[in-house]
Amino acid sequence: MLAALQPEELGTNHSIAQFALAFGLMITVTALPVLAALLKEMGYLHTPLGQTALGLAAINDAGLWAGLTVLLLFMALGGAMLTALLMPAYLAGVVVVRWLLARLAARVTLQGTRC
Repeated sequence: MLAALQPEELGTNHSIAQFALAFGLMITVTALPVLAALLKEMGYLHTPLGQTALGLAAINDAGLWAGLTVLLLFMALGGAMLTALLMPAYLAGVVVVRWLLARLAARVTLQGTRC
């Protein structure tokens, strides 16, 4: 929608799909400082739960930055078709990483309650 309303932001060599994926990645990456501020305000920042949440968010951010780097590399090389082909693989990777992080969080939570 944003790319349709502001076509000059898209540039000449980039597709709407590339713009949408890059924009989505950038919005998601900015959630880490917000989470840290919320945890601090609620008094959970220095608790095991807060530290686990912040650690998992940092891992998530690292993956998102890596994904954004790959996307920008393909855009710089003009590989719109290659980017379109790699998007499903990237999204599948995000789903797998989120699933693994959920299992890790459950394991850490269970271990934390035994102590």
